[in-house]
Amino acid sequence: MLTAESRITETLPETGSKISFIPFINYLKEKQSVADDLRSQFYNYLVRRFEEEPALLQPVKDVNVLKDHAELLQLLSTVLFPLISEPEKNSFTLAAPYQFSVFHYSDPFRKLFIDENEEHLLMPADMPEEELKQIHCTMIYDHVLEKFYGIKLNNPAEMIFPVCNAETGLKRYYKMRYDRRFIDIKLKGELPSIKDCAVCLNTFRILDL
Repeated sequence: MLTAESRITETLPETGSKISFIPFINYLKEKQSVADDLRSQFYNYLVRRFEEEPALLQPVKDVNVLKDHAELLQLLSTVLFPLISEPEKNSFTLAAPYQFSVFHYSDPFRKLFIDENEEHLLMPADMPEEELKQIHCTMIYDHVLEKFYGIKLNNPAEMIFPVCNAETGLKRYYKMRYDRRFIDIKLKGELPSIKDCAVCLNTFRILDL
């Protein structure tokens, strides 16, 4: 498991998120009923592989468990990112939701977003801590508002990574995208009223955080 440097993560709100493959397994089970026979058999095979590993059927508390299932993680990433895509351009990672902690990633992702010693996840260079915190919060708020209140914001937060090519000196910009189909949010306590909240209900844009 690689995380961003502590001096960065310590400035961000603490989230109680955990790595869980249950949303992915449930997604496959839903797809089984509408897929053709061949796809359905493949989805069933994947579900069976996961269900044969009890440690992966509950939130992962010990990340060392993931090392024991590297082959299964490779299979999972192959399903999510098909073989027909160009491997040298396929930049992706599997991560703990909203924590900037990654545990499985492609080689292009490693070259762009992991430090040379492969110890830390790199964050956008020169981005002020307060700006990073605001983007991070907005990403979470956007997800919470859509799930629990049915409010889809018109200005979703975007995390942009400027990366300089060491050979050409040219700078390229990469936008990070979460696949929220595999992130589940659970309510703690009672759901607060949406009145007088930080969202303008006329424009569906989030107000100053």
